[in-house]
Amino acid sequence: MKRNKYIILCSFLVLVLSSFSSCDKTEDFSVLPAETQSGNNTFGCYVEGKRFFGGYLIHFGIPPLSAVYHSKQELLNINADGKFEDNKQGSMGIQIFNPKVGVTIKMQRAIFEYYPRIFPGASSVFTEFGVSDGGEVIITKLDTINKIVSGRFSMIGKGAVDINNFTGSDSITIAEGRFDLKISQISNN
Repeated sequence: MKRNKYIILCSFLVLVLSSFSSCDKTEDFSVLPAETQSGNNTFGCYVEGKRFFGGYLIHFGIPPLSAVYHSKQELLNINADGKFEDNKQGSMGIQIFNPKVGVTIKMQRAIFEYYPRIFPGASSVFTEFGVSDGGEVIITKLDTINKIVSGRFSMIGKGAVDINNFTGSDSITIAEGRFDLKISQISNN
């Protein structure tokens, strides 16, 4: 019985360690990912002029890049955990209501978080920004048959005073955003 527990424990450790090595991408961090429309699972943008790349953090059980489309509600949720060119970490979530290809959509809900705070003037280790004036998304491809969504985005974010109140004095600019993702789930709810 002890031998079986030992084998299971060793197998689990090998699985965990191999998941870390398989997530180490060898990409060029001097440029953002190209704008593609083939489901390459890429995500990138400039945050205050610093390059941010989605798909590089591991939270056990949560993929670092995801796109979920709720067809009945006409809602697309995009989430990207990642890192900056200097390996500092962050994450971004975008909700796109009524996504249509080729139409500029006013961003109504987006959150960008980074930790530790990498820009001047920080008062905490974890800082969250929500979209304020000026956010927009353009979907360049939405293919629910082949499960691919691609697009561009930009926004100006305001710092969170509390979880529901993005009216703080800090602000950030997110520019030249692009994503090309496989839709991980299509829901009819």
